[in-house]
Order: sequence, then C-alpha cells, then structure tokens
Amino acid sequence: MNLFRSFPRSAPYKLTALVMVGALLNACGGGGGGGDSLVLTELSSSAQQPAVITVSFKAKTYSGDPVADLTIANFEVLENDKPISLYEATPSLDKDPDEFVYNTLLLLDLSGSVLANSFETLKSAAATFIDTAIADANNDQGSFQIKLAYFDGRENIQDLSEYTSNKQTLLAALDALDSSSSADSSTNLYGAMVQGVSDIDDVVEGFNISGIVSAGSLVVFTDGNDQAARVTKSTAQSAVDRAAEGLTIFTIGLEGEVDQNVLSQLGRDGTSFATDISGLVAAFNDIAARINDEANSIYLFRYCSPKRSGDSNKLTIIANRDGEKGRLHTKFSASGFSGGCLIQ
Repeated sequence: MNLFRSFPRSAPYKLTALVMVGALLNACGGGGGGGDSLVLTELSSSAQQPAVITVSFKAKTYSGDPVADLTIANFEVLENDKPISLYEATPSLDKDPDEFVYNTLLLLDLSGSVLANSFETLKSAAATFIDTAIADANNDQGSFQIKLAYFDGRENIQDLSEYTSNKQTLLAALDALDSSSSADSSTNLYGAMVQGVSDIDDVVEGFNISGIVSAGSLVVFTDGNDQAARVTKSTAQSAVDRAAEGLTIFTIGLEGEVDQNVLSQLGRDGTSFATDISGLVAAFNDIAARINDEANSIYLFRYCSPKRSGDSNKLTIIANRDGEKGRLHTKFSASGFSGGCLIQ
C-alpha cells in the first residue's frame, strides 16, 4: 500500500505527480555546481483557489541521508520552465500541527535475558529517548508522537501507550512497566518486526487519508535473537523491505547474544549497537537524533502562483544547498485562479 496519499478529494484542484529526480542527474553528470546530489521525493500536493500551491516532499542526499536544514533561501521555483519571484510568491515552509504529524513506535524486548540483565537500564535509556525526541521535535513546527510497546515470546506485541506527544504520559507508561509485565521469557523478534511495521504503517496511512501529511519510524530494541520461531526471518525481512519509503526502520542491539548481521538487515535505515549495558543510553540517543533528522527532512512548501489559467502547468522546485542540487517536477491546474492569495 502507498504510505503517502494526496490531500482529500474535497480540494478543488489537485496536482499530478510526474517524477521525483535529483540523484539521477548526478549519476549522469548533469546539473551545475557539482551536479544534482539531492533527491526530493514528492509525498503529496494540491492546488487551491485563489492560487495556493502546496507540495510536501522529503529531502535526502544521493546516499540516502536526510537533509533537515533547508530554508526558503535554498529554493527556486519555476513554472513552465520560467523562474517566478519568491518575493511575489511569498513562499512558506511552515509545518503546523494540523498539517503534519510524525509518528514513532518504540518497541522494546522484554524477554527473559533483558529482565535478568538490563531491565532498569533499558527503562532509563527509553526514557532518555522519549525526552530527547520530543524535546527536540517540539522546537519545530508540526506534531511529533511516540507510542510505546514491548514484545516477549507471545504472539502479539503489547501496547504500553497510544501515540501521543505528551511526554509525561509516555514516561508514566514506561515507569509502570515492571518485570511482571512479561508473560513469556522467549523472544518473538521476527513477529514483533512484522507487527511493528504494520502498526506504524496503519497510523501513518490513517493521517494521510484524513488529509494530514504524515510519516513515521519504527524503532526496535533487542538483546538477542528470535527464539520463539513463530515467524520466519524471511517473513520479517520481507515486511521491512516492502515498507513504504516514507517509513524508516531502525534497530538497537545490545551486543552479546545478538546477531549483528541480522539486526543490521532488519534495521533498514540504521542500527545502533551498545557494547554493554552502560552504552544503552547512548545507543538510544543516537537513534533519537536520526529520527529527528528524518522528521525535519520533510517539508511543506507552499506559495502563491502567478498563473491564472492552464490545466497542465509545469512546476519545478529546485533545492540548492552549497552547490548540492535536487529538483522535483510536477504539474498543476490554474483553472479558476485569481488574485487575493495569502500564505498564512
């Protein structure tokens, strides 16, 4: 299923995506200033009267790293291959809470080995993750939500909270977790991966269907290997590999029994390992920082178009960061456009 969807059909005019390019030109040696080495991937777009164009997109480098530091000054807009004045277009990159939500599912291993060796340290590391992720995210516009859950040897993951941006609610749910919460000392890691992907996918898709741009991350911690054998490794890997591009998947491992190769494969977008219990907080913080970069690499670009007619106007958005360029192409209808456009 597609993770991202266009804004609701109630919008009077919709843009039609063509291609999202950037790295391709770099591979071909095209572009100026060292070539196009940024990739802008369209997530959703709309055109609404009187003349408002809105495009949400994700920015990353050719190597896949999120680009989270772009400002209006980094962008150029072309309509039908001709630049438009950004002073007249009054563009905005603001992300309001009712327009953008980033969701993270933090899924913790509560198998017997964790309870015996690293339970309290794990709780401290998870609390630091919550504090860091939400504190940093709330410095920006938009909404950042976290859900807590855990797995043991049982078939299903166990929820500790709903998705929420309330830090105190999350910390209280984490504080209430104790060794009696786990009912099966085995480790259903592969089943947890499959269910975790499905969970974050469903919540993100729900927001997008309602017209709110959304993306998300799954973060899974474990100190060992799958022992329950309820789900195969290939099934778990398939769920990870087929997850939509807007969904990032990270794993955190405590070295010892854990198979680092397997965990790195399941962490499609990154893995952090702690060599011992004392390194867990740093490992969790490392992933929290990566997630904030992912959230901040999604932009809602809005501007007032000068066009007043045409059902298939070509729109090109070019990002330029110190000579690194990327561009996004799409089309829009200006039928019914008029003056009076204001970007709020």
